[in-house]
Amino acid sequence: MVDAAYVSAHLGITDRAARSLIKVACERGILDKMGNAWRGAFYQASDLISVLEEASSLQGIRRIAAR
Repeated sequence: MVDAAYVSAHLGITDRAARSLIKVACERGILDKMGNAWRGAFYQASDLISVLEEASSLQGIRRIAAR
């Protein structure tokens, strides 16, 4: 999960550029918005989380180990 401040700090870009980058990522389905105005807007890569959850399952671990 990331927010605009995190993206800005870690990429060395302005907050405005970070928000713009996040907006594009959301439009392209890369990130999904989580949270609300009161708690703050956070974003996650749901597809990546799904892949990590599958890989951490017993079947996923066996599949990776079999390679």
